[in-house]
Amino acid sequence: LSGFASRTVRSSCEVRDWTVGKSATQVWLSVQCAMIRGVTRGVVFFAGPESGSPPPAACWPEDAGACADLANLSNAALTHQCVVTDTRPPDTDSGLGCGRSAVPFPSSGRAGAVVIELTDFKESESQPLIDLLQFGIPWLEVLNREEAANARLVEVVELLGIALEQGRFRAAATGVATDLALRLDCERVSFGTVRRGH
Repeated sequence: LSGFASRTVRSSCEVRDWTVGKSATQVWLSVQCAMIRGVTRGVVFFAGPESGSPPPAACWPEDAGACADLANLSNAALTHQCVVTDTRPPDTDSGLGCGRSAVPFPSSGRAGAVVIELTDFKESESQPLIDLLQFGIPWLEVLNREEAANARLVEVVELLGIALEQGRFRAAATGVATDLALRLDCERVSFGTVRRGH
């Protein structure tokens, strides 16, 4: 990847400030795009339960706006479960063409694809780009698992807070059961206790 991926070293403080308030997928995509020279747009899509193009899970730059053309490439990669690359001829202003590569991946049981667009794209550089993305995809899985685990931990702490707000056991149990019913969209919830082993 020498000459293709630019080496950007950030201090721990810079990375911490950069990632505050962002999803794991957005952070991962931003890191990938920071390592790729000439990238103009990047987007991650996760396949939805219905046909059609789901909204992007992450975009780079974050204000990239509509990415319908990249969504089409992502759908092709997901449908055929293979890398899809296309090139565009040079435009009249810059004289530079562009290329896009869509790489499919599984993540936490959901299929997805990352699409990267480059200026001054050369066919000889498509494989190093694909290799770089495929090397980074396992880290996306790790980040998403950690994010999901943290979200579950927050829910547990919130439920504990609901229980501790009450002065009596019955009120605490009712509060926890009610909150769980709302979170899980349950029609009916029962809360049982064990006395003398029964």
